[in-house]
Amino acid sequence: MRDAFLAGYAAFSRPALRDCFTSILLESGRFSEVGPWWDRRGFNEIDIVAVSGREILLFEVKRSEEKINPVQLANKTQAFFEARSKLQKLPLRLASLTLEDLRKSTDEIIEKACSSGFSQRRVHRQSRQRKRIPSAG
Repeated sequence: MRDAFLAGYAAFSRPALRDCFTSILLESGRFSEVGPWWDRRGFNEIDIVAVSGREILLFEVKRSEEKINPVQLANKTQAFFEARSKLQKLPLRLASLTLEDLRKSTDEIIEKACSSGFSQRRVHRQSRQRKRIPSAG
C-alpha cells in the first residue's frame, strides 16, 4: 500500500496543488477567468491562466521550484497567444507556484507574478525568433 501511494503521489499531488491555487485566485475576485488552458492538440498546457480586464497572469505549478522550466513556459505562452490572440493586447505576467507558496497570502501570490521579471515583451521576442524559417539555398 505504501509503495503504491508513493508511486502515485506525484500524479495526484500536482493537480491538487493546481486546484488549490486556482481556488485561491478565484476567491480573490480579481479575475474574470481562472483555470487551466491547453491547446487543441494537447501539446501545450498552462496550469493556471488568470485574466482580468487589465492583465493576464500565467502560472506554472510544480511541487518544487527546481522543476520549473522558464523556456518551456515561454513556449507554452506563445501557443496560448496563438490560440487566444484577442488577449495579446493585455500585459502579461508569468510565474511559478510551488508548495511553499501555499503559505503566502493571495496578494503575495499575485505579487509574485507581477515581480517575476518575465514580461510579455520578452516572450514575444522569443516567439518571433522561433518563427523564422531558414531560406532554402
